[in-house]
Amino acid sequence: MKQPSRPTPAWLIVTVILLGALVGGGVMLIRERAPLTRQWVVAALEDRYRSKVEIKSFEAALFPRPSAVAEGLAFREGGRTDIPPFITMRRLTVEASFLGLLESPRKIDRVVVEGLQIHVPPRKKQGEPKKGESGSQYSRFVVGEFIADGTALEILPKDAAKKSKLFEIGKLDMHSLGLDRALTFASVLTNPTPPGEIHSKGEFGPWQRDDPGSTPVSGTYTFENANMGVFKGIAGILSSTGKYKGELGRIDVEGDTDTPDFALTAGGHKVDLKTHFHSIVDGTTGDTLLQPVDAHFLHSRILARGGVTNQPGVEGKTVSLDLDVKQARVEDMLTLAVSSQPAPLSGGVSFQGKLIIPPGKREVLDKMYLAATFSILSARFANLDIEQKIRELSRRARGQTEPDSSEKIASNMKGRFVLKDGVASFSQFSFAVPGALIQLTGSYGMKSEALNFVGSARLEAKLSQMTTGIASKLLKVVDPFFRKDGATVIPIKISGTRSAPSFGLNFKFGR
Repeated sequence: MKQPSRPTPAWLIVTVILLGALVGGGVMLIRERAPLTRQWVVAALEDRYRSKVEIKSFEAALFPRPSAVAEGLAFREGGRTDIPPFITMRRLTVEASFLGLLESPRKIDRVVVEGLQIHVPPRKKQGEPKKGESGSQYSRFVVGEFIADGTALEILPKDAAKKSKLFEIGKLDMHSLGLDRALTFASVLTNPTPPGEIHSKGEFGPWQRDDPGSTPVSGTYTFENANMGVFKGIAGILSSTGKYKGELGRIDVEGDTDTPDFALTAGGHKVDLKTHFHSIVDGTTGDTLLQPVDAHFLHSRILARGGVTNQPGVEGKTVSLDLDVKQARVEDMLTLAVSSQPAPLSGGVSFQGKLIIPPGKREVLDKMYLAATFSILSARFANLDIEQKIRELSRRARGQTEPDSSEKIASNMKGRFVLKDGVASFSQFSFAVPGALIQLTGSYGMKSEALNFVGSARLEAKLSQMTTGIASKLLKVVDPFFRKDGATVIPIKISGTRSAPSFGLNFKFGR
């Protein structure tokens, strides 16, 4: 016998109705709270970035989870079309959760951007008025994770006639992305000059939409395998580690560098160059102020202050440094500058000067400008013939005519010079040994090693006291002509080359 059907329990019917209402209401609430439509996305982005936002295509879905895909995005600041869009994206994928979209602000779990290009405009000048505020200061959404591998970052110059600076960011992973808060990031950036990879992690933001250059940034970095050979005239592979903090337009950086095979191509000898530095970097122009750089190599230390900056009417960066050297060895400097080994001269050196290296394809030694004063104490020459001649000069200058090969003579030098176009021009140069002071003006070719000096030798002894026999008696006649203020003064000249110098008297007869 057929059993009579039982009526559906009222509680089950009520439950189904309530569930249906909840689901329908939830869907309606989510659509109201986060419609994920083209219009909502464009309005949110335009409100926060104060830019005209263009999207070529857009698709969105709520199930199985809220998501959206946009292609061909462009952010144009103020709707301007005369400059590149501030931001362009080939494809943007957004992933969220139902609960996240109900939060305030709305939470987006993950954003993946393909083909991201950022064109950073020049920083506003100090004191320049900002645009009036518009739109909410409270972010409509927060992004949990933002991935944008293969990003290109272009820094636009203040001078439209100059080239922009382009960085390729191979890896970019950011977290807690919201325009009213700082985000954390990890990136791998390819530095254009010198070429190498910069790994960095830190915090960025909150974004200052009226003045991008004032956006806060901080973090740490490592810079590996930077090929210094891109700068003509020098060579070596540089690595660097450090930390930074500040604003995009003014970043304080402190770090260390190591170039174990640094060399000037003119000299060819490699040294391990280490530096510790503090610098201020303008992230919108690439200008760098060095305050200071403390460099060490071999047995020498060099302190430098200055900058690497753009100059009006000049394409590229100009290096301008004030140098202060108090703990150094002249043989270390010559090891870098000349090809011969061992260095032709040794001794303690100190100097102060101004170094300028303009941009360009010429070798560093050919284009650099260096004006300096220097002193070298207890100098000795590697060439034994030169050392012998200096000993003989010192003996005879003191009136000693008997040779003494065991005597050790140290020379002291000081002077003022200008190095330009590969030639060092000396306006003052003095060379002192016991009994003699030589003062010269002239030039020395850094590559040709050509010598061209004239000056005077001031000697304690009379000419007749510097020799013996009949020559001594004959010279007594001319002694008075060369005596001046209690010393013998002889005009001299030096020519030839560093390896084969020629010394002679510089008498001029007639006109």
